[in-house]
Amino acid sequence: METKDRRRWLIIHAVLFFVVLIDRALRVISLQIDGTHEIIPKVLSFVYVRNSGVALSIPLSNVLAIIFSAVVIAGVAFVWLKSYQQGRLTQAAAAAMVVFGALSNLIDRIMHGAVVDYLDFFSWSTINTGDILIFCGAVLMGISILFPRTR
Repeated sequence: METKDRRRWLIIHAVLFFVVLIDRALRVISLQIDGTHEIIPKVLSFVYVRNSGVALSIPLSNVLAIIFSAVVIAGVAFVWLKSYQQGRLTQAAAAAMVVFGALSNLIDRIMHGAVVDYLDFFSWSTINTGDILIFCGAVLMGISILFPRTR
């Protein structure tokens, strides 16, 4: 791998690590707030919601959710490393986004018995930054598979 690619790789991971640190801090703050705090009226609010379900709030016991999460994280981490080894940096970065986001949610499951969500959109869906990383990583992964970049 070229030095330029290694530098990009390090920057991507440093940014992801920083985003997860922000996510963790926002989760801690949300545990200490009371009520809803509007950021953008009727669009975005900061709240505390305990989500014991998995994707799309599908109900699942915490033990099964932890096991399921660990298996998915391991599988995506494998894709992450293989993509990196094969020089597919976009796909590797996408997988890294999913792993970082899922690890942040897994930490909540282990520490709190549920995932802490704190961003409420249109009073319809409450998510966290880890969820955003997972979603964006999955979309980027799909795009990188459908439209591979050739060198």
